[in-house]
Amino acid sequence: MKKSFLVTILLLLLSVGGICASFYIVDAKQNALTIKETVLFGDKAAAEGIQVAYRMNEQKQLFWDAEYTVGERSTVHTKYRFTQVRQPDDRRVFPNVRISDPIGFKLSASVADLKTPSLKNFERSSYVSKPAEEVETRTMPGETREETFFIRDYCEFYPITMQVYIPIDDRQKIGETEVVAFDWKCSDYFKIPISPMHKIKVAVTKDEMGKTLEVTSESDSGDINFMPQVVRTTSGLFCTLTLNDAHTGENVPMPQELSGIHFIPMEDIQDNHEPKSARMVYPLNPQTTRVVRLEKSFTQEQLLLLTEENDQIMLSVLSADGKQLLHKMEVCKAARKAEVLAIKQYDKLSMICFSDGTFVLLTNDTSGVYAVAMRGSFKEFKPIAEILDTMALDYDGRRLAVVCYQCERRYGTYLLVYEKNALRYAGQYNPTIDSIPTPWNEQNTDSLSVRCK
Repeated sequence: MKKSFLVTILLLLLSVGGICASFYIVDAKQNALTIKETVLFGDKAAAEGIQVAYRMNEQKQLFWDAEYTVGERSTVHTKYRFTQVRQPDDRRVFPNVRISDPIGFKLSASVADLKTPSLKNFERSSYVSKPAEEVETRTMPGETREETFFIRDYCEFYPITMQVYIPIDDRQKIGETEVVAFDWKCSDYFKIPISPMHKIKVAVTKDEMGKTLEVTSESDSGDINFMPQVVRTTSGLFCTLTLNDAHTGENVPMPQELSGIHFIPMEDIQDNHEPKSARMVYPLNPQTTRVVRLEKSFTQEQLLLLTEENDQIMLSVLSADGKQLLHKMEVCKAARKAEVLAIKQYDKLSMICFSDGTFVLLTNDTSGVYAVAMRGSFKEFKPIAEILDTMALDYDGRRLAVVCYQCERRYGTYLLVYEKNALRYAGQYNPTIDSIPTPWNEQNTDSLSVRCK
């Protein structure tokens, strides 16, 4: 009995000692947290007083809310907490509304399949079946024969089917997003004439006995790309559709009656039916205007429409129903083959980022009036794609501060400071807990922020 009591006391002491040791190690790691600063470009004085805040964690149990302030002697402040139970991922995801339209008249099937109404690609394959049957009659046993046709000889309009995926909630945790999805065969609404130059290749293969084994088809030349822009609001979907030549990239004008912003009511989507009430709400001239981007404003109270007109990128601010123009302004000159990658929006501040690495910073008021505050470029520092995914920014009327995570490190950050349209400072900041590289998509981008004092 005495031995059992002693063993129990010993185990209790070891347990208490283990807990104390664990808290000592945790506390030591807390106290040891520092951030290493490396000047990559320019004068650090340009970043004087700028504060960057973000959250770090180890195994979802040790958490640091860190803030560093740039100065002659940069300072670091952290708030620390520890939990014995691993915390769930608190990163959030925004809804991803997509519309796709896979039109290439590309398929692989038998002639029997081409005549089967249940075939998944039947709407498109039905247009291919007639030229395929013509090739079949000219294909000898044991031969593969290929011929080229103008698809316009067999159908008048492109057979467009749009797949729409809409998350149920505006913001849900990672792994919890549910979607409403439907296929919309919208050829009767978007009647886009097939290009008279669009050719398809059709090949038929027969065995030695003359039985058809396979039919294949694909676009050969003259085809076009369909580029939709979609915005979801509480009332429904706003969408635009632009066309370009699949080989040259040149703009192909939309039919006049289809050029503009279209609206699909939410009732049609929620009922999971093919939209019956789609309609044009904001027409555009296809000869002078090309849609570049369509988004909601930060307040969700307006639509933002970027267009290319007379070699200029223009911003139009529309009412929530898309029918009324509230404000229009010139953003910048249009650069050849430079597309808009993203519009980063914050309260009274927006940044339009282009694929050539340039950006335009805009300020705005609550009425929807925007003004250009700065133009600059990321390309002298990093590829823009590495910056966009985790970017946060602030502007004090003179300096623009941009902070983003490093792709190659877990919690390391870059800080960029711009003034008078030029990069004045670039710095790298790595915390001491950042010892194991982690993919950028595991970073908590919601918690990253920057503030110009």
